[in-house]
Amino acid sequence: MTEFSSPLSGDFDEEGSWLRRKFGLLAGLVILAGAVAGGYWYFFLRGEAQVAQVTEQQTSPAALGTLTTTLSTTGTAASTLTSKLTFSTSAKVTSITAKLGERVEAGQVLATLDSTDLQRKLESAQISLSSAQLKLGDLLEPATVSELATAQASIATAMVQLANAEENLRKAQPGADADAIVSADAAVATAEQSLTSAKNQVQSAWISLISAQRGYCSTDNRLVEACYQTDLPLTQFKIDSLVAEIRTPATAAVGSAASSFVSANNSYNNSLVSVTNAEKSLVTASDKRAALDQPKSALEQQQLQSSVTSANASVLAAQQKYEDLVKGADAITVAQQQDAVRSAQLAYDTAKSAVDAVVLKAPFSGTITAVGIAVGDNVSASTAAFTITNTDAMRIDISVQEADFVGLAAGQYGTATFDALSGYTYVVRITAVNPTPTTTQGVVSYQVQAEILSSAQLSDPATQQGASQALARLTGITRGARTGTGGAPGAASGTPGAAGPNANRTPGAGGAGPQRTPGVTGSGPTGQQGAGQGGASGILQALLTAPLPTPGMNASVTILKSISENVLLIPSTAIRSVGTAKSVTVKKEDGITEARVIQTGATDGTNTIVTSGLTEGEVVVVGTTTAATSTTAVQTNPQQGGFQGGPPGGTGGGGTGATGGVR
Repeated sequence: MTEFSSPLSGDFDEEGSWLRRKFGLLAGLVILAGAVAGGYWYFFLRGEAQVAQVTEQQTSPAALGTLTTTLSTTGTAASTLTSKLTFSTSAKVTSITAKLGERVEAGQVLATLDSTDLQRKLESAQISLSSAQLKLGDLLEPATVSELATAQASIATAMVQLANAEENLRKAQPGADADAIVSADAAVATAEQSLTSAKNQVQSAWISLISAQRGYCSTDNRLVEACYQTDLPLTQFKIDSLVAEIRTPATAAVGSAASSFVSANNSYNNSLVSVTNAEKSLVTASDKRAALDQPKSALEQQQLQSSVTSANASVLAAQQKYEDLVKGADAITVAQQQDAVRSAQLAYDTAKSAVDAVVLKAPFSGTITAVGIAVGDNVSASTAAFTITNTDAMRIDISVQEADFVGLAAGQYGTATFDALSGYTYVVRITAVNPTPTTTQGVVSYQVQAEILSSAQLSDPATQQGASQALARLTGITRGARTGTGGAPGAASGTPGAAGPNANRTPGAGGAGPQRTPGVTGSGPTGQQGAGQGGASGILQALLTAPLPTPGMNASVTILKSISENVLLIPSTAIRSVGTAKSVTVKKEDGITEARVIQTGATDGTNTIVTSGLTEGEVVVVGTTTAATSTTAVQTNPQQGGFQGGPPGGTGGGGTGATGGVR
């Protein structure tokens, strides 16, 4: 075997030994520096805090209590009763007795219209009604002796008329009897004799007139010139002149002669009239005699027959009327007349209403907020005459979002305040909830109306009870949030960062002390419920003198939606939702946690009712927090000597928070 050697091999061994010594020296220096630093920390820096991050679970027990749900929102004051008044008829305005802004009482006259035509129609309707009522009264009363006698006389008259009509018809038949011809001939002869006598009378009267003229004209001092034959017979002018002379004659002889002259002139004129009448009578008699020789025409025969028929119908009607009077009116006739009375009454009522409608009255007490007419205007049923607003009854119009709409119902109570009426709290009650939504720029809202309760309404026991309960709850909630007392602090534990049994409650929540109910305002040891009732009484008393808001004022409203008593409550933050399923994490006594499916009810946003899946006292995990914990050295000053024990226990829970623990 061949071995190789190098002249550098010895040097290499020496150099390696030197390096080993160098590394050992460096290691010793490092150890020494560490020891020095450790000693320095132990003696000088050990007393400073060292911070560590510790994650803790927040828990809360499920507890029985009362859940109160409310809605806080805003609204606008409005009158509960505003009405536009119109006339129900058309006419001219004659007077206006109400002014803009005036306070009026129910039934007060505001304006009137011209009623002249309507009054005439009313009078006519009154006459028709009275007539119909009289006829009905006659039908319902038995006939009098006088009425029966009149009916019998009507029968006799009708029978005479029938006999005459029948006789005229008989005479009109062909072949008139000899008696009629003899009678007609005698009538013609008599008429001829009368005419001859009248003519002779004219001659005699003419002679007498000439003699009277001569007597007057031969008298002295006569005033009227009528002495010529052509002046006869005298004209009306000369007759008037002679009459004047008779009244104031120049002499007695002249007056007597003038009177005889006028009388003779009248006799002559009368004789002329007699001749004319005699001539007419002769013509009539001659025509009748000639008619006996000629048969009646078909038209005349028909007219005579119609006369007989009509006369016969009159006899039957008269007989029927007499029988009706004896028997009395039948039921049908009475019913018909009763209908006539009702119709007349309806017409009268309509006319009366039209007359009444010309007077416009205030339907309720209020303030005139608009006037739309003036005296002299012609108005119709569509003319808005006045607007009246009842400012004694106010409401608040509220618009709520769809998330807040659920649970609102008519009859719920609440409170309202107004910025313009500082210091006053009003009791309200929901009167209307419109289920039809309105959408504005994609936002869905619902309209709700709440009336402001007056002192008169609050005097009703049921209303007072509901209002007091709402006020007690709402004022109690406010006061409980400020003055609620927390539970007992948790006990310390030897485990670093561990808290007592109440340490992991919801921040601000009190412990579950005796008689403390989660979520209940004023039901714990501090007696907040009593404070609520006291506040309710004060508010109700203040309402007796509180001024009502005016329309348009802005209001802050809190509505008490529901009160659920003796229900199982947990913090809402403890609930996890997956779809429609809800669950919580339950922490057992041994510290092990498990998921639990639960069923829930109402919530106020902070606490939620559990209807199934949990029992009272079980602890649920609300959440986790990451807290900073600190440790310190056993000895902070080397001169004090000795060492402290282990780290202190965790901070206890509880403290001042909302009344009831869970809130």
